[in-house]
Amino acid sequence: MIEFVLTFFFIFISVYLVSLFLLFKRKYAYLFVPFLSITLIFLFDFVIYQSYGISFDFSVFYNSGKVILKEPRNLYKIKGYFYCPFFALIFSLLCYFDIIIAHFLFLLLNYAISLICIIKFDKILKLKDLNNKYFRMLFLLIISFGSFIYYQFHYNQTKLLSLLFLFIIIEREIINQNKIKNLNYYFVNYLLFCYILIINPYFIFLFIIYITHNINWRDYFKKERVKHYIIILILFFALNFHFIIYPNLILGFLNGLFFPYGFKEYIGLLYITHSYLSQKLNRIYYIGYLFTFCLIILTIKIMRKNMSIDKKFSCFFLTYLFFGIYSFGKSLAIIMLPFISLMIISQNKRRMLIGVVSIISISFIYFIRLFIYQNEVFEQIEVLICFLLLIFTLIKIKIKK
Repeated sequence: MIEFVLTFFFIFISVYLVSLFLLFKRKYAYLFVPFLSITLIFLFDFVIYQSYGISFDFSVFYNSGKVILKEPRNLYKIKGYFYCPFFALIFSLLCYFDIIIAHFLFLLLNYAISLICIIKFDKILKLKDLNNKYFRMLFLLIISFGSFIYYQFHYNQTKLLSLLFLFIIIEREIINQNKIKNLNYYFVNYLLFCYILIINPYFIFLFIIYITHNINWRDYFKKERVKHYIIILILFFALNFHFIIYPNLILGFLNGLFFPYGFKEYIGLLYITHSYLSQKLNRIYYIGYLFTFCLIILTIKIMRKNMSIDKKFSCFFLTYLFFGIYSFGKSLAIIMLPFISLMIISQNKRRMLIGVVSIISISFIYFIRLFIYQNEVFEQIEVLICFLLLIFTLIKIKIKK
């Protein structure tokens, strides 16, 4: 295994250096590096899959697709299923295939979505006036290199599609930030957000930030805004019509919603890592509810800030990094970190370089420790150093502005 990993990195670094030397004079050549990175990690995971078989998560998704077609009232009796009914309905399309073929198709779909995410993130970086292609390549490596993209393939996660939809929403918002937006414009974004909430219900805080953006709190319940709320509810329950047909499913969903609160090891400061501080805090009985309360307070504070919607998203994900509630935080890092990285875009190239390298290093450390050797103490020290560098960079950039 160690020899395979070392060979993988040797090939990656070699091709990376060659591509820098030969291709960087071309307009879009910098995209070759993140594309190559994702392709190699995808192929690497495919080799691992041959040894370990189908993941537990995909088995849950596949079985939920079968149950939603035959016995929908028993959906939440499936061990490990905590999502809305529409999520199972999507996976019912794969149930017409054998589970081995379905798993392979899902892997290919995840791979294709990851490539589209790179293109979308690149467009957002351009819209944020990051014109240096060398820096854009580094930012793109946040979602294409290391452990966090590997987790998406190996554990058959669905976060990449949520990330893609968030990229689409932010891209549309940046392009149309100085234009008057009608209800038809918001309809598309609301539909995308409904899917995101189906996968990540705790992002309801992010959705609230979005629907209250640039609106005075006194206007939250005016007639025009109420129309938006009604459309959102119609969209959500139209997708999850099983909640209406089988009301008992609502209780099953709510039980799943509070699942992470019963496993306090999943809750803590900097929760994508299990730091010593987090382990101590997790011994406090209601710590999950305390962190949720903090998340609510900070969400309200972000809502009232006068800033662009992409900056509000970045602030929320930075907040969620510290106070988020989720059963497997490392799988969600693929969404949080690229948005946090938007906060370090500045005219100071040195600080921007330190910030983006810190983020990439976090993912790289986990990837190395995952396969070559595991030393939890050194891992936590290294990751916390990277976090401190990132936070220091964000503070310096904020002061400079």
